[in-house]
Amino acid sequence: SSEINLLKMINHTNIIRLSGYCIHQGNTYLVYEYAYNGSLSDWLRSKKNQSSLTLSWKQRVQIAYDVGDAINYLHNFTNPPYIHKNLKTSNILLDGNFRAKLANFGLARMVENDDQGGVHMTRHVVGTHGYMAPEYIENGVVTPKLDVFGFGVVVLELLSGREAAAIDKKAGEQLLSAAVIRVLEGDNVREKLRGFIDPSLKNEYPLDLAFSMAQQAKLCVVDDPNARPAMSEILVTLSKILSSTLDWDPSDEFNCSSGSEPTRIASLNNISSDVATISTNTQVVVPVNCSCSGDYFQHNASYTLKDTSENYFTVANDTYQGLTTCQAMIAQNPYNARNLSVVCKSWSLTLYKFHDLQMATGYFGEANIIKGSFYRGSFKGDTAAVKVMKGDVSSEINLLKMINHSNVIRLSGFCVHQRNTYLYEYADNSSLSDWLCSNRNQSSLTLSWKQRIQIAYNVADAINYLHNFTNPPYIHKNLKTSNILLDGNFRAKLANFLARMVENDDHGLHLTRHVVSTRGNIDPYLENGVVTPKLDVFGFGVVILELLSGREAAAGDKKAGEELLFAPVSRVLKGDNVREKLRGFIDHSLRNEYPLKLAISIAQLAKLCCR
Repeated sequence: SSEINLLKMINHTNIIRLSGYCIHQGNTYLVYEYAYNGSLSDWLRSKKNQSSLTLSWKQRVQIAYDVGDAINYLHNFTNPPYIHKNLKTSNILLDGNFRAKLANFGLARMVENDDQGGVHMTRHVVGTHGYMAPEYIENGVVTPKLDVFGFGVVVLELLSGREAAAIDKKAGEQLLSAAVIRVLEGDNVREKLRGFIDPSLKNEYPLDLAFSMAQQAKLCVVDDPNARPAMSEILVTLSKILSSTLDWDPSDEFNCSSGSEPTRIASLNNISSDVATISTNTQVVVPVNCSCSGDYFQHNASYTLKDTSENYFTVANDTYQGLTTCQAMIAQNPYNARNLSVVCKSWSLTLYKFHDLQMATGYFGEANIIKGSFYRGSFKGDTAAVKVMKGDVSSEINLLKMINHSNVIRLSGFCVHQRNTYLYEYADNSSLSDWLCSNRNQSSLTLSWKQRIQIAYNVADAINYLHNFTNPPYIHKNLKTSNILLDGNFRAKLANFLARMVENDDHGLHLTRHVVSTRGNIDPYLENGVVTPKLDVFGFGVVILELLSGREAAAGDKKAGEELLFAPVSRVLKGDNVREKLRGFIDHSLRNEYPLKLAISIAQLAKLCCR
């Protein structure tokens, strides 16, 4: 149950996805996404068995980065954080493109708020020899640094092709974590490192990058957990190594294959119903010089192959999912079928009785109004934001059910009573726009320079997560300061999603006639209905400018008329006296308590976003 509960709550491209389950005769059967290339241990073991199968240097570095990114997500961006506790190569699966998927969360542990400094003690020490950190084996100490140790061993296996713990006839048991220290200390390090690295690579790797990888792994497996780096720090180093690896060995523009038979994507045998769903891990190109007919339904839209004269067509990778109602399903039943199956994926919402909401909000009294249709509610000592909804909000609900990020507002429950009511986590410090507005109104409340930078980073991290680490990716489409909430520590929480899913067949581009946004935050391209991830980048740039200047995205001036905030920043950064002009642009409530050099860098970044 612990693994199911965890996988229901998280969404990351490098974590295996749980898609369903079945309970039959007391046994529970779980259905996961399929990893076409098996486990990492299978590939490394095939080299020990002198198989012709091998992973290239570039694949190994990418796998290390993918695993590091997944662990960093668990440690820093899920709410609450988690420790995997069982990191090893057999729990790292590889998809069709050899991208890593972290699996087997049976030992995973939630980091509770009452864990002092993230430290937990256990008497039940379970793991695999060679991957377990010394403090865990000896004293049962569980911290995020336990995963860092395991990750270091995985990197060493990727480098060497050896097992984490192996028996040598002469030397006895050899731990890989100990071997790397001997390699990197003393003389002839380059020669010793070449002898340590997997011979199946046949010296086809950059030695300087291999040395950097080995040094990083060595830091991860030191005995003192406090001396090990955090996963966020490790990821910075791996990002540089991966970037240098791609420069060293760039990919071809296209990867093509040919043969007498096309690659099989899915088998649909003995079909008796009218609707079939094809699910794939990535966008694929399929030859269709054959007789085809029928409808393929994916995510509330139909894809009908009517003309088979074309040589290729693309298949997206989504299925029906999310919060829905019987009425909605009946409306989407094109064949008037008598029986409908409704599957709730990632169900983790609490269903509340309307009476509970009345009691929690003082019968939706004025004293508990936060803003608009938002009410403050108290549930067993915890505060939540209760929102009474009008119209169809299924897209926002579907998205918030599927994702888990510490800088995205969390949906915790709902109630169906005349109007739909939803419960969100409570943002103690209201919205960013409220704070910037208080500055404009000469209130004593103000955000410090440090708080503004932290807020900008939080928002960027949330948007980057939506664009690159949810499956499928999403575009927020409504990025502005009133949709950025601040918790008790002034950490940003992204809210109010007009989000659009990026389909595999979009090529990152979508056209819409329904343009909804706020003047000043809207990308000029959206005036033509063009929707891409760069739409969010533009909105983010405007948010940065508001954080810098304390001004509104679009403000009226009696003499000059309306001026959009992204227009004056170009004038500020051009020509002479940039430093003086920037000081005049920056929010006066900061009282010059900021580093001007960094302010210039932030303004330049915002300018690039708003081009």
